[in-house]
Amino acid sequence: MNLNLEKFLYKKNNPENSGSLSKNKYILIITTLSYFLSGFSVSVISVALPSMAKNFAISVVAQNWIAMVFLLAIAVFSLLLEKYLQNLV
Repeated sequence: MNLNLEKFLYKKNNPENSGSLSKNKYILIITTLSYFLSGFSVSVISVALPSMAKNFAISVVAQNWIAMVFLLAIAVFSLLLEKYLQNLV
């Protein structure tokens, strides 16, 4: 499968946009950053949650629920973001 990334990133057919980045490039950057930040925030939650649980006297079961709800929210919003960005293109 040959993917022509340059055709995807640049709109060369339009003389107004000659050499400029297309909307697809910005969408690609936004989705890449969102997936990186979601993974990063999961790591931050995993590190910070034990000390927060100690200060607020949260049980281990509640810690697991907090982490799972956070991951579920990321998954739902990732799907919604993908659908929204598909409608933009």
